[in-house]
Amino acid sequence: MLIQQIQPAKRQHIKAIRSISKHCILLYTISEQAKTQLLAHQEWLQDIKGSLYKRQFRIITHNIQTTEDLGDLATRIQTQNSLQNIPQAQWLGGKPNGSGTIVLGLETPEEANQLLNSGLLLDYEIKTVYIFKTKPRHTPSTAKRMDRLYYKESQK
Repeated sequence: MLIQQIQPAKRQHIKAIRSISKHCILLYTISEQAKTQLLAHQEWLQDIKGSLYKRQFRIITHNIQTTEDLGDLATRIQTQNSLQNIPQAQWLGGKPNGSGTIVLGLETPEEANQLLNSGLLLDYEIKTVYIFKTKPRHTPSTAKRMDRLYYKESQK
């Protein structure tokens, strides 16, 4: 059982563990304070040989020049658009020649919606931004449904 592998001091904060798939579990804590305690001290993750997953709000933009390193490009996008952090940046389909499409993973829906609404500023150019979807836009099952234009923001 997975819960026996966790230290007894940390085990008291956990209400239940549910297996989602072979490599993913869902952990329920007894309170919000217990959740922050477990997130602050993550040595219990080594007991179960795990890592935390944090949802990313992925967006896509086209016609980005590929003349420099992807890390430097992500840093420039972050500073020019006043973003807190860009945990993921990748070229769609590998690094192209000339210009290509980039996928950015953002930490908050508010930042993603800000870019979806006003565009992405990169070197005095405003690029149009879209929600990145891994599935095709129009299939028989989704043809009648309207696409959502923005991410649902968290209530504060």
